[in-house]
Amino acid sequence: MAIVPLPLTSQLSNGTTADASQVMADLNAIANAVNTYGASQTDLTSATTTLSSQVATNLSARTGDAGSVSIRNYLINGGAGVAQKTATVTLTTSAKYGQVDQCAMWASGGSVSAGTLTQNTSATVGRTGNAARAAGVTLTGSGQISWRYRVESVDAVNLKNQSGSFQIMVMHDVGISVNYTIIIRKPTASDNYASTTVISTSSAIPVASGTATQLTAPGISLGDVSNGIEIEIQAACGAITTKNFDFTEWQLEEGDNCTTFVRRLYEEELRNCRRYLPTYVAGGSSEAVCAGQAISTTSSIAWFPFEVEPRIIPTGITTTGAFSVLNSAGGFITATNMAFSSSSTGKKAGGITVTVASGLTGGNAAGLYSTTGTILFTGCQL
Repeated sequence: MAIVPLPLTSQLSNGTTADASQVMADLNAIANAVNTYGASQTDLTSATTTLSSQVATNLSARTGDAGSVSIRNYLINGGAGVAQKTATVTLTTSAKYGQVDQCAMWASGGSVSAGTLTQNTSATVGRTGNAARAAGVTLTGSGQISWRYRVESVDAVNLKNQSGSFQIMVMHDVGISVNYTIIIRKPTASDNYASTTVISTSSAIPVASGTATQLTAPGISLGDVSNGIEIEIQAACGAITTKNFDFTEWQLEEGDNCTTFVRRLYEEELRNCRRYLPTYVAGGSSEAVCAGQAISTTSSIAWFPFEVEPRIIPTGITTTGAFSVLNSAGGFITATNMAFSSSSTGKKAGGITVTVASGLTGGNAAGLYSTTGTILFTGCQL
């Protein structure tokens, strides 16, 4: 007679349908194993203990130590699908955010003579083909490439004094095996990484050239991370010429086990990213960017409403492409300059001072338009 009547029925009331279905599938598999074991095992107490242990391990992997299935991945843009920056970002010895949102990269251990931080949309690591790439890298000496992610304190506090597990997919084409190391840190002040404390450092993990490899750091005792979390991946590549390094499918979750990577919808990831990089991207045809008002015959103030409230008030802008101003007479006037207006910027909207050659009337409406332009409000990234 079966120790556990099958099939088990779901009594779960929290989490998503996918979470519940997966947990029930796993529990039924465990129950099958226990029934097989129990056929030759007369000690019911021993069988029950075995089942309880396996269930606890499985649920920890699926839901985290605290039982929450609502947040499986605390890292944003893990699939590297959101890349709001279109301009080329050059690799240097200082950490820089590249085209892919949320992660920064840099080189150390030698001089850098070439390299850019791009989005690789045809990567052979990960499922979707998207990866954050340090591309065409040339380094001297004991060169090293570093990748970094920082978790904001308001999110990191949810992991305070919990066990956490980190994973990431990596790939390189150096031609020889490269040792990778995972380092987890926390800042000593909230969202201020001027001073940090190391939580965990992995042993060197060899990654063969041209081989997609998952790096994992399961069961990390995080301690008090209410000030934030910093994750760094170091690839000790040495002296190299025009080599590439891909990073994708990064995930930090609660619990002692690394589970299946969480894939979010693009729209959700884009919204999350815009808390740290509020952005306007033109749709390809002449469209209204935002409302504005002329303050003289040659300038106006435009107020761009933020889709998502930024982490902090932005401190600057970078723009690309062409913009124009629609004056009160119904004519479009080419913008000759776009500048950040700190006095007109808050957490709800960003102010832009727009300069034109002539044709505006002070006090009248002066809407901002664009066909190909982009605006990045900077200063909110960690």
